[in-house]
Amino acid sequence: CSIKSKILPQVIDNVQPNVEVLGIHTMFGPGTDSLRGENVVVVKTPNSGAKAQAFEDFLYKFGAVITHSSIQQHDRTVAFTQSLVQLVLISLGDVLQRVFTSRAELNAFSTPNLRALFDALEKVLEQTPQLTAELQLENEEAKALRRFYLETFFNLASAAEHNSAE
Repeated sequence: CSIKSKILPQVIDNVQPNVEVLGIHTMFGPGTDSLRGENVVVVKTPNSGAKAQAFEDFLYKFGAVITHSSIQQHDRTVAFTQSLVQLVLISLGDVLQRVFTSRAELNAFSTPNLRALFDALEKVLEQTPQLTAELQLENEEAKALRRFYLETFFNLASAAEHNSAE
């Protein structure tokens, strides 16, 4: 349920009025040992009540950093923090694979920023292909953001090709 606009309205429309619905998005992976300091996005619905609040309190009790969001804000923001970042990292990994024989070939040239990018790329590649596809294909907000990124990237690359520092 990484894309709230796809599932929450359907859930709300198809549950009994006494059933509580709360959208939760843990912004960390399955290898996390503790909630302490980890981000959790909470999307309350008209069906969120005392039980939903108790669940949110449970997360907070164990140290989660809670952020409240609307469905639209959630999907718009994760289009950047997950979909676009994931796409950029996978693209870099593809270029790496096509241009260099191995990552080891770059080790002597690696900067702290490059090593951080490699670490992030490894985490993305550890995700299931299903999650990768869902983040790219199911979030309507991601489509426009990808176009904007490509336009920005193209403009910057074009400026560099024309020796324009501006």
